[in-house]
Amino acid sequence: ILGMEVEGVRSLCKGIGGCQIANLNCPGQVVVSGKATNIELLAGLAKDKGAKRAIMLDVSGAFHSKLMDPAKEKLEKEIANVNFSAPGFPVISSVTGKPAADPEEIKNNLIDQVNSLTLFGDSIKYIAEQGIKTFIEIGPGKVLKGLLRKIDKSLEVINIEKPEDAAMLCVDSQ
Repeated sequence: ILGMEVEGVRSLCKGIGGCQIANLNCPGQVVVSGKATNIELLAGLAKDKGAKRAIMLDVSGAFHSKLMDPAKEKLEKEIANVNFSAPGFPVISSVTGKPAADPEEIKNNLIDQVNSLTLFGDSIKYIAEQGIKTFIEIGPGKVLKGLLRKIDKSLEVINIEKPEDAAMLCVDSQ
């Protein structure tokens, strides 16, 4: 949903049921997850309530919603068998938008992100507050560049779409 406040989207989700906010990507962009028929209804209502656009995403599941509870349970069982060590640097969780260094907290955040709201915008804001101003987007397209521009216009994004683009990352080590 583009161009609608989070509270307005949240209100629509409550009114329809079976929909929940999945991602807070950047100001003015809220992703909603749920059953396709409910999302289609919500998209129409959002436009009626003043949203600039409501775009149906081509995804294979209702990610970051309660409909992913069975997947979360499977991940939880699998991840229980994985030994996590303390990382050499904090891991920013999209669930909290904050850093985690404790292996158990990181594990729990990974499990929780399956069916929880993701705070992409808050995560990027936190990283920028730590002095990181340059980001690298790897893969086709410039979706993240567009999101970061809406979060903080001062952030720089280097796009690596093809192997030869990686040459721009090379710096003289002398």
